[in-house]
Amino acid sequence: MKILQICPYDISVPGGVQTHVLELSKALSAKGHEVHVCTPQPRGEVDRSNLWPDVYYIPPSKRYGIWGTSIDILKLSKTSLEKLMTWIIDFQPDLVHFHTIWNPFFQHQLLHALPASMKKVATFHDTPPDRGPGSWLGAPLMKLATRYYFPRLNQIISVSATQAKAMGITNSQNCSFRIIPNGVTDPKVSRETQPDKLESKNSRFTFLFIGRFEGRKGVLDVLEAFRRCREAKIPKSIRLQLVGDGPLLAEIKTYISRYDLREVELMTKVDNAEKSRLLYEADLLVAPSKYGESFGIVLLEAMIHRLKVMGYGNAGYLTIGKRYDEQSFVQPSNLVELTELMMQHVFEPERFDYLIQKGYELAQEYRWEKVSEKILEVYQS
Repeated sequence: MKILQICPYDISVPGGVQTHVLELSKALSAKGHEVHVCTPQPRGEVDRSNLWPDVYYIPPSKRYGIWGTSIDILKLSKTSLEKLMTWIIDFQPDLVHFHTIWNPFFQHQLLHALPASMKKVATFHDTPPDRGPGSWLGAPLMKLATRYYFPRLNQIISVSATQAKAMGITNSQNCSFRIIPNGVTDPKVSRETQPDKLESKNSRFTFLFIGRFEGRKGVLDVLEAFRRCREAKIPKSIRLQLVGDGPLLAEIKTYISRYDLREVELMTKVDNAEKSRLLYEADLLVAPSKYGESFGIVLLEAMIHRLKVMGYGNAGYLTIGKRYDEQSFVQPSNLVELTELMMQHVFEPERFDYLIQKGYELAQEYRWEKVSEKILEVYQS
């Protein structure tokens, strides 16, 4: 099968949709399908270790902040759209798979430019905020957009029941709609390649945060919670590794300097191999995202590395969290509960050790090898 994946986001910027498109494309290619990706020209350096499939680059997008997060926006010129269509007609895909199709504006342009006979699939990844302007404006707009796009697509995929509900869908009785979760890849490191993990745990407890440095992801919350942990009487040394980048980077640096948090390691340039090593070596992943999560792939990435996780109990994270351990996810924005749970992990790590195997087994259900098979069923239908 010849498949065209449409990614609206800059692939040089880490993100859930970018990772989804990449790993799905790799899994489909491994099954013998011919996969191409269409995406904006990256503004930064692309991690070539990812082994991206063949890519058609359109002009670069621009990133704008909105409701505590950010989106890439791109409108193609007439010439750029004509060049893209010439390339697509030459490739002759069996289907075109859009991702976050309402991301403005080029996917909308492409949807209307494609021949009516060409099969079209779309995966919906995002959910609106549950507070502030985004809650009373974003949610109705999403439901309105759903009614517009669904009739123009042959098959529709949502990554979770939480995301589907945000679109106004409460069941999957429609034969053209399915819920298929995000997938997770096998670790690039293991106990065999780095056998000293347990020895390093004896001397220092490592908290790990991975995500975009923006308000929605709660990076300042984990930083404040760590500061409170440091001021308490803890039986071993602790550190916090912050992995990511984003608009709050300067504020994070100021905070670290103000409180002399020498135990905080800030890493803005980390490739996938290094991220895998960090996940393997850490003691606990802290994921304090406040809202707007449709699923929680970062949790599964930690679990498959046999890493314990905790965070805020937003609706998307609880999709996985209820099966993992609901007590590991505290009320969003509750810094007291977040701090207390982090300290419990330091004081009594053995109490949570049963979660290592439980999380690992849960993550096995979401390996891309299995998830891609479900998506292929959609394609073949």
